[in-house]
Amino acid sequence: MPIRFRLAELMEDRKISGYALAQQIGMTASAIYKLQRQRHMQRLNGDTLALLCDALECTPGDLLVYEPPKKKRGH
Repeated sequence: MPIRFRLAELMEDRKISGYALAQQIGMTASAIYKLQRQRHMQRLNGDTLALLCDALECTPGDLLVYEPPKKKRGH
């Protein structure tokens, strides 16, 4: 998956725990923990993305980074 999810990095930068973030946006701590552990984004609800951006004072571009697949070399 070429979309890298940077939630754990942003949480560390902003020194916010999973529990504190969960409380702030109305999610469970276990749901935040699962999102933190995802390196590559599978699915993310737009409302959840907006809540995360509001809580972390960031933009979607701060949370999601496109990493194009490496091209295979031709013969």
